[in-house]
Amino acid sequence: MEINPDVVSDYIRKHKKKIMELFVLINFLGPEMFVVFFAILLLFGGKKIPELMKGLGKGIKEFNSARANIESELKEGMKEVDEKGATK
Repeated sequence: MEINPDVVSDYIRKHKKKIMELFVLINFLGPEMFVVFFAILLLFGGKKIPELMKGLGKGIKEFNSARANIESELKEGMKEVDEKGATK
């Protein structure tokens, strides 16, 4: 099978942004991250990784919930202060 250079260059032009994002991601992660992922795989094994990710997901969900709660409390407090200032 022969690769047509025109087809390749058209594909690159159409998907230039996605290709650049992929290169940036690879450069950002680098080979060091592959070593880290491999070490995690060796330490936890294939069966433990889904459980680890599930726990991580729950932690992130709880963090976002607490953050949203604090944001809403701050906004309510700011409204009360504004209302008190407007009535004076």
